[in-house]
Amino acid sequence: MTKLEKCLDCKHHVDHKFGFIICNYWKQNQQHVTQRDKNGEIYVIGCSLKAAKKKVS
Repeated sequence: MTKLEKCLDCKHHVDHKFGFIICNYWKQNQQHVTQRDKNGEIYVIGCSLKAAKKKVS
């Protein structure tokens, strides 16, 4: 999971509303849900930037 603050600083970030963000990392708009933890921190589930960095075997 990626902290929302990191997502907001990303050049691929398009928009953020309560419960989701819009990202155009793959050159098309994608919606990713967000989650708030017990401390109030908001995280993006399924960040495209992190998915692209994973090693595929």
